[in-house]
Amino acid sequence: MARPGTDFALSPSVDNDMRRGAMGLGVQGAVYRLLSAACERARPPSGRHPWWRDLPPAWRGEVVEPIAFRVYREPDLAAERVFGRDEDGELCFYAHHYLRPVGTRARPAAQGERVSAWRLTDLRWLIYRVPIQGEAWAGRGFYAFSVSPPV
Repeated sequence: MARPGTDFALSPSVDNDMRRGAMGLGVQGAVYRLLSAACERARPPSGRHPWWRDLPPAWRGEVVEPIAFRVYREPDLAAERVFGRDEDGELCFYAHHYLRPVGTRARPAAQGERVSAWRLTDLRWLIYRVPIQGEAWAGRGFYAFSVSPPV
């Protein structure tokens, strides 16, 4: 069952519930460790959500900057959805990732995807999608424009 949304706050224990759910689950635990390692590398020291992580530097001035985040986590699936809102409360950032174990205990692997999307000042959405296939984040990411967020 999905955990209700919470305001985003990074701390050393931010993934404790996911970690507890994944320990001792063989492939699922190994998949969690892959996801956790990737997320730890992406976390900024400031404690803010890394909403800009996949945003090309040339587009940084063209997006509406989020000031508040809601995060929804599903520990059993190593999944997360993030909604970022601007000062008017409108959705201006969206991200999700999920991993589904498909390997064996000896060779853990995962399927899933990682998506980040930013609302541009002209109301279009810039979407970055990375399919995940295999033993790690092996997919090649790509950008696309849309008139709506990928929610």
